[in-house]
Amino acid sequence: MTSAEGHSVGLDVVAAGSREHLPGQCDGELHDVGRTVELGPAPLYRPTEEGRLLGHVHLGLRLIEERASGLDAEVRAQLLHAVAVHHDGRAARTAEAAVLYHANQLDAIAATRPTE
Repeated sequence: MTSAEGHSVGLDVVAAGSREHLPGQCDGELHDVGRTVELGPAPLYRPTEEGRLLGHVHLGLRLIEERASGLDAEVRAQLLHAVAVHHDGRAARTAEAAVLYHANQLDAIAATRPTE
């Protein structure tokens, strides 16, 4: 498992207790999907030019918008919002977005990932 996969699993574990109380998009599976475009191939995972300029949040929003047209418009908007603000808790306008932000912060603090 890569550290990125571990991070998404970590967010799922942290947010799991909230799911029954906060229906919707509380999981962390998609919050870093933009990393797939932001970073180049293994083993170096160097930033791509697009990744360097736009960052994983913007790229993730683009990927979700391109592929989530089948979702209900309100659900899609909530998902996009949660991904958009997962680094800025003050910008969270829904409980799900706030949970994702805090789960992301907790996992980042608790994670032990390789430095290389």
